[in-house]
Amino acid sequence: MSTYTNILVGFDLSTESKQVAQTTAAMAKQFGANVVCLHVIDPATIVRDAESISFVAPGGGVPVPVAPQITKEQQDVAIQRARETLNQLCKAQGLEKAETEVHVGTDPKAVIRDMAKKYGVDLIIVGSHGRHGLSLLLGGSTARSVLSDSPSDVLAVRVKERNDTS
Repeated sequence: MSTYTNILVGFDLSTESKQVAQTTAAMAKQFGANVVCLHVIDPATIVRDAESISFVAPGGGVPVPVAPQITKEQQDVAIQRARETLNQLCKAQGLEKAETEVHVGTDPKAVIRDMAKKYGVDLIIVGSHGRHGLSLLLGGSTARSVLSDSPSDVLAVRVKERNDTS
């Protein structure tokens, strides 16, 4: 059995994140590991309420909605809110000593890889809905990339949604 000293856990900050945090806290306690809690914000999700503009895709066809560019202020507010939520989640689940990182980016796997290197991580934890194999909280393609590209062990925690009775 491996001993883990540095754990990186990715959260999407959904209601199921609590389950992932609980497992992470138990693993950290068992191994006496340092924990880094990470959330990656997709820039497209920052301006949900703004009016979308449309453009016609090259070659004609159906107009595709395009989110307007986000401002620096909108990005800063989104990062601050995510950081507060992440800190509250970590504290509530016994991870109050954890480092927290919030990043904006369209490539979560690259952020995870960079953070794993930065902190010398030997275990990455993510959540799995189990409905579709490894359809992980960070997104199916991201999860596969994390699993296949990680120099560290990866633990997929099966999370249950509120109406999931299995």
